[in-house]
Amino acid sequence: MEPLTDKLYSFGRFVFDADRLVLYHDGAIVKEAEKRSLQVLAVLLSRAGDPVSHEEIIDIVWSDNPHGATSTRVNQYVSRLRKTLAAFDAENAYIETLKGRGYRFVYEVVTAPETTTFALSSGIVPETPRTIDDHSRFSTASSKKRYVWTYLVLAVIAVAAVTASFWNFSRTDDVEDVKRVVKDSQMFESLVMYRDPSDFTEEMLDRYWLSESEGQANFDRSRIRQTVKKLLAEGRYYGEQTECLTFEFDKVELNNGRDAATVRTFEKWSLDDITKDGNISRKKTVGPYFVDYVLRKVNGRWLIERSTTARTVRPVPQLTSIEIAPNKNGGWLASVVGSDFEPLTIYFDIFGPDCTLTRPCRVENFTLRDRASMTSEAIWNIPIELAPGEYEITAKNGDSSPSKPLTFKIP
Repeated sequence: MEPLTDKLYSFGRFVFDADRLVLYHDGAIVKEAEKRSLQVLAVLLSRAGDPVSHEEIIDIVWSDNPHGATSTRVNQYVSRLRKTLAAFDAENAYIETLKGRGYRFVYEVVTAPETTTFALSSGIVPETPRTIDDHSRFSTASSKKRYVWTYLVLAVIAVAAVTASFWNFSRTDDVEDVKRVVKDSQMFESLVMYRDPSDFTEEMLDRYWLSESEGQANFDRSRIRQTVKKLLAEGRYYGEQTECLTFEFDKVELNNGRDAATVRTFEKWSLDDITKDGNISRKKTVGPYFVDYVLRKVNGRWLIERSTTARTVRPVPQLTSIEIAPNKNGGWLASVVGSDFEPLTIYFDIFGPDCTLTRPCRVENFTLRDRASMTSEAIWNIPIELAPGEYEITAKNGDSSPSKPLTFKIP
C-alpha cells in the first residue's frame, strides 16, 4: 500500500495509526480489526469528507496483487470494518455508502503529522493536531473538546504501546511464522518436489509437515507420497513454467495456548505436466479455490498437520431461484435456492453493470459464512451492493465448475 501523508487520525473515540495499521479505542488496541479492512480505512481517512471510488481503493490497497479485486471485495471489507467500529460505537455511522460508486468517511477527523508515529513510542504527544476542513460534511462545534480528548488518548496510547509492545511482537511473530510455513510449504511441494520427483526423500516432508509419530496420520504426507509415486510411475514431472498465480490469506487464527493454528487461503496455480522425453503432456490452471490448513507448534516450529488440498472433487452447485429484497442497512439482500451447496466452500460471481467477465462482482465464502445463513439447498441474507440493472449470478463450490447462471434485476 502506498504511504499516506498523515499517519495518525482521531475520530470519535478511535485513534488510527496508518503507518503501523493499528486501530485504538479509548487507548486500547482493537484486536478484532483485520489488516485489509484497516488498509481500506487508511484510504478513506486520507480522503475524509471526499468521495472515494471502488477503483481508487483497489488501486491502493490491492496494488501488489489486483487479480480478483472487485468492487464486491471492497464492499466486503468495508462491511467488516463497519462491523468492527460498531462493536465499540454502535451509535455513529462513520462511513457513507455512495451507491454503485464507492464510499465517503463522514465523521469529523483530527489528524497529526508523521512525527506522531515516533511520539507513540517515545511518549511525546504532538502539540498541534489539525482538523480536516470540510464544513459541508462535518460539524466543528465540538472541535476544542476533541482536541483535548485527542491529547489524552495519545498520552494513554503512549503508555499502552510500551506495555503492549512485547505481546504484540510475539503475536505478530507467530502469525507471520504460520503464514510463512503455509506459503513456503506449497511452493516447495509444487515447485521443488514435483519438478524433480526422482530426488524425493521422506526427510523433505519434515521441513514443513508434522510427522505421523508426532500426532495422528498425516493426510498431506500420504498425499504427497502418492503423487510422487504416480509421477515416477508415469515418467512425468512439473515443468519450469509451473507457477503460483494467486496465494492470499483469508484468515489466520491461533488458539489461546498459541500452539495450534487454523489457516484459510485462496489459491490458483498454473501447472505444466512434462513427460520424460521433455514434451508437455498437458497445461492446466487449477483453481481458484479455498484451502483450509491446521498447524501445530512442535519444539518451537510450526508444522502442517492437515489440509483440504486436493482431497475431494467438488460437486457443481445447482441454482433454481433467486429473490432480491432491500437491506435496511443499505444495498440488497439476496436469497438463493438450489442444491449441492457446500457451506464451507461455495461463493458467487455476479455479471452485469460494472461486473465484467474478467472482473466479476464476487461474494466470497467468508462473507457468506459471516453474514448469510446457509444449508445445502438454500442461502439467504446474502449482502450485495449493486447499481440498478440486469445481472447474472453463478456459484462455485471452491474449484468446481460454475453453476448455470440465474438472471435477476436490481430496481
